[in-house]
Amino acid sequence: MKGKYKALFVLITLCILSVFSSCSNGTGEISESDDHVKYVRGKIRFVDRLPDDVSPYDGMPGETVDYKWSAMSANPACFSEEFTFFPTEVFCFYLDGGPSKARTLCADPFCTHIWGQDNCITSYESLEIAPVGNIIYASYMNQVMCYNMETYRFEVYAVFNENISSVFSMGRYLYIAFKSFDGDDPAVSDMYYKYIRVDTLTNSAEFLDRSESCGQIEVLNGKIYGTPDFRLTRFDSRLEEEYMLSAPYVSFYKIYGDQIYYIPRDAKRTDQLFIYDVKKGKKVCLLGDVRSFTILSDKMYVVKYDDGSYEANDGRYINKIFVYSIPSSTEDKPELVQMITPPDGYYIGSGEMSSGSNSLFFNLQKPTDSMPRYFRFYVPGGLWQDISWDYLYHEGV
Repeated sequence: MKGKYKALFVLITLCILSVFSSCSNGTGEISESDDHVKYVRGKIRFVDRLPDDVSPYDGMPGETVDYKWSAMSANPACFSEEFTFFPTEVFCFYLDGGPSKARTLCADPFCTHIWGQDNCITSYESLEIAPVGNIIYASYMNQVMCYNMETYRFEVYAVFNENISSVFSMGRYLYIAFKSFDGDDPAVSDMYYKYIRVDTLTNSAEFLDRSESCGQIEVLNGKIYGTPDFRLTRFDSRLEEEYMLSAPYVSFYKIYGDQIYYIPRDAKRTDQLFIYDVKKGKKVCLLGDVRSFTILSDKMYVVKYDDGSYEANDGRYINKIFVYSIPSSTEDKPELVQMITPPDGYYIGSGEMSSGSNSLFFNLQKPTDSMPRYFRFYVPGGLWQDISWDYLYHEGV
């Protein structure tokens, strides 16, 4: 009789173990039925929650630079003060902080950079990039790939069952965002987001609780800023909202010191540039007629709707960039210190610009051209450089 009970106990134990083992397939796949995002394979392993007492910069070698996104219409650029990365429709390249030409990320002199090569990061089109130290994490469709800029090793880091919406980084942490729908038909379904945070030093990962878009991301001094519902908000490292800044809806912003510079998203006016002092909770309008702006080092660069440029049959062409000193407080006004003009024959096409690596980046166009070209203005030397992919490809990078 005892033998029968023992056999029954062993059988029950095996059944229980089989149930628990079915929750994980060894690849890190998440078993919750309400999670549409599934981890298929790769180097990361999921945990319930990453430690809360770990700084984003613990264990990072040397001085860590926060990388930021600049959403240029044609060429998204991920930049720091040292490097600027361009994932274009043709290949991925970068610029350093000097006046040198752009260089492909793939350093193999014998590589043809043909699209889709397994060992060439340069060949992938439409990448989104998030550098962490000397490692570049790049998302393409449902994959995250990593590229070591010192060893030139390129490999798949993680594969999911859904396409990735965006990636960004802060210190040692890599953030992966997915945009999903709660039904089969996106036209009649509610959209929600899923975020994964990865500790790249341990390859441990967790699903975060946030289900709404973070909007335009900026990372500064261990804090993440975003614009959910166009309201400027500060997040902690787990994307939990710390507080919403008392500013109106914003369409674009830049952070400099304790001040936030932004263009409000307002039904009445969308061409005013405001400064918001975080510590004082005070906001002041600095300039009007502003089409776009950026901040580089200690200067503010502004493109205006009406800059006094020349007229043409089909409208006004903007060809001036106004350079202002940055006000030290909300009581000061910006002082015009310089004006920059594009190369002869070109005007500022979309009016958008970004900055990084001691440079400004513009879409420039000639009145007779159907498509703009991408230019870099190297500020210390006052030099313009055509960095459109076809020019770089034929001239050599």
